[in-house]
Amino acid sequence: MLSDSIFYLSSIFLMFALLGYFFLKYFDHESNKKINPDYLTGLKYLLNDESDKAIDLFSNIIEIDDETIQTHLALGVLFRRQGKFDKAIRLHENILNKPDLNEEYYYQTLHELGENYFSAGIYDKAESVFKKLKTIDGQKVSCLEKLITIYESMSQWENALESLEELSTIDPRSEEHTSELQSQ
Repeated sequence: MLSDSIFYLSSIFLMFALLGYFFLKYFDHESNKKINPDYLTGLKYLLNDESDKAIDLFSNIIEIDDETIQTHLALGVLFRRQGKFDKAIRLHENILNKPDLNEEYYYQTLHELGENYFSAGIYDKAESVFKKLKTIDGQKVSCLEKLITIYESMSQWENALESLEELSTIDPRSEEHTSELQSQ
């Protein structure tokens, strides 16, 4: 009797082991996902202050998915915050040049590119980006606010007032700024 129960028990363990093996081999794709070695090389370049090499490498290996596109966007923001506007612009332009970029990431990247131009003081390019983006529903308020700031910086009061009026029809909280701008 003891030998039969040991046989059945070992058969059950063998079945579970085989099921576990097949699950891991064929169904668990998350554990099979490995880090691209080029990403590690790019990180090494960044840590060694070789950001030009890192941008070139990252631009070539951009895979369009939720995780990597957000990493590349964050890297561009990091460059912008460090004052390396040319690197941020180049990285975001490379993302925009990818043919299989979906619409959400396209507009998000375009907004970051506009922020890069604005931070670099390239107001004409920033203006054209934000004008294009203000036609998109989720981007309208932030783009109009940025356009107002650009027009104020360039002393284009007519354009600033037009944008402010457009903003006040969308966002009632902006009406307090309308009176400030009209007094100037």
